[in-house]
Amino acid sequence: MPASTPTSPPAYHDYFRTLHDLLDTVRKDEAGAIDAAAHRIATALRDHKRVALFGTGHSSLLALELCGRAGGLTGIEIIHNATLSMAEGLSKSTAAERLGGYGEMLVREARLAAGDVLLVISNSGRNAVPVEALATARALGVHTIALTSLAHSQSTAPRQPAPGRLFDYADIVLDNHGAPGDACVDLPGVAHAVGPTSTVVGAAILQAVALRAMELLAASGHPPDVYLSANVDPMAAQ
Repeated sequence: MPASTPTSPPAYHDYFRTLHDLLDTVRKDEAGAIDAAAHRIATALRDHKRVALFGTGHSSLLALELCGRAGGLTGIEIIHNATLSMAEGLSKSTAAERLGGYGEMLVREARLAAGDVLLVISNSGRNAVPVEALATARALGVHTIALTSLAHSQSTAPRQPAPGRLFDYADIVLDNHGAPGDACVDLPGVAHAVGPTSTVVGAAILQAVALRAMELLAASGHPPDVYLSANVDPMAAQ
């Protein structure tokens, strides 16, 4: 494609500006929820309970974000399913996350128990699998945390057979403040908005929760075990 001389800044300037504004909003408005989630996770790890993350589709990337991460907490688990993570294709993953009973099965197979923590990520918070997973966990006495877009979730009905929306079953809700539909930039000649925000903002929220949990553990005399990058010489890191 030949280069053109733009008459205005490229659209990615708007994208970065939106992300900056969203991150600043989250820093201010979600501080209480971030702190609450961090306390819950820190307490579970201190008490040798389990902390697990789960997401479907692109939300599975965010579940992976806290697992085995350089500079991150050890002891964080992911409930992984190849079909739901798009490893077997987008259409199959989309269809599977709408199946009733699948989320409950995955949580029960994970053998989560009272006192453990389950954090489920779903931007829309309306599909059966993530909602049923959190509902099942809560019924088992597991502490439940949701990472979602409240604006999106509140603007649409649960998709049957989901029993409700994700935030209905969460003890703590982390709101990514994204717009319904996730995308935030309008391009001339393009039918729909582009530039999703949920992955970037969601990853920042999760890392903030983890960082705060590590801070709390260290302050209470229980310094956390932290992953060192496999690509850094341990001696060089000291």
